[in-house]
Amino acid sequence: MKSIGDTLKEAREMKGATTKQVAQDTNISREYISALEDEEFDVFPAETYLLGFLRNYAEYLGLESEKMVSLYKNYKISEEPAPLEELVGQNRRKTIPVRFIVIIIVLAALVMGGWFSLQAVLAQRSEQESELPPRESVQYRLDESEAQWTLLSGDEILISHERGELHMVVTVANNQLSIQPIDGGSQLLLSVGDEKILPGGDGIPVIGFRLRSIDENEAVLLVERTDVTVVHSDPAPLAPITLPVVDGNETILLGGRTAPEDFTLNVLFNGYCLFRYQADNGEVVEKFYRDGDLIRLDVSDSLLFGLSSGGDVSIKISGISVVPGKTGEVSVKFIQWVKNDDGKYDLVLFPVQ
Repeated sequence: MKSIGDTLKEAREMKGATTKQVAQDTNISREYISALEDEEFDVFPAETYLLGFLRNYAEYLGLESEKMVSLYKNYKISEEPAPLEELVGQNRRKTIPVRFIVIIIVLAALVMGGWFSLQAVLAQRSEQESELPPRESVQYRLDESEAQWTLLSGDEILISHERGELHMVVTVANNQLSIQPIDGGSQLLLSVGDEKILPGGDGIPVIGFRLRSIDENEAVLLVERTDVTVVHSDPAPLAPITLPVVDGNETILLGGRTAPEDFTLNVLFNGYCLFRYQADNGEVVEKFYRDGDLIRLDVSDSLLFGLSSGGDVSIKISGISVVPGKTGEVSVKFIQWVKNDDGKYDLVLFPVQ
């Protein structure tokens, strides 16, 4: 049986026509005419064009066009065999084994059961958390000279003293710690590394605060206590000055009194310093003090005191400021009521060699 290409070419030659003449008569390009005769069907942009040109060319040559189309389809089937289902237009129905369906159903049931169980557990946990009582504030009492605590907002600090009790509440917020006295007073606000002092006096201790660390909810605070020393002495008879005072350098602090009066000495330490004193010829007291410490002495007649660094203290004698010396300079002073030429009494400050 002749092929499509041979049949077309033989018919054209018997007609005595060239491919150029066929192209002019049929308006089919010479390229497509040669492709049909050479059976180069891939040249055509689509099968629709191929079949149309094949019918026109066959009719031009006096051949049966439908027979030529049938030859082409047979050729296509032989060259590119297709599955039987496509040729006859039938689709085989694929079936899924029953055991796979059972497995899928079981897995789906397990997943759904697990999901509902998880939701139940989460709901129960949420309900339990909502039923938890709010945290109660904790009271921290300073019974020693210093303590370090981890504080949360609402916690309280209690410090007892001879006149009562200091009561403060703390708040942790914005990377800062706030300390607010409940019975009034200024608020202290600390950041990490800050040191703040709550002044004391008159029986109330000096309280120092140092913020060690802080995070979103809690703060670590160091609290230090320094009790203000108050010395009360019994009245003693006047005694003559026997100390090696520096003549001509005395200072009259209070003058013209009809009789000796009690006076006070307040010392605020601005640095590390040794302080030694003897009030009204009583016991000699010696102690080291640090920055921020404060003492108060109540004296009836005389006071001898010495400092290891005169410039590291601030001194007031019955409200009168006195500069005892320079930083690093040892300073010794003597204070006593002295009867003047008018028969009155002056409170005199003497430098001592």
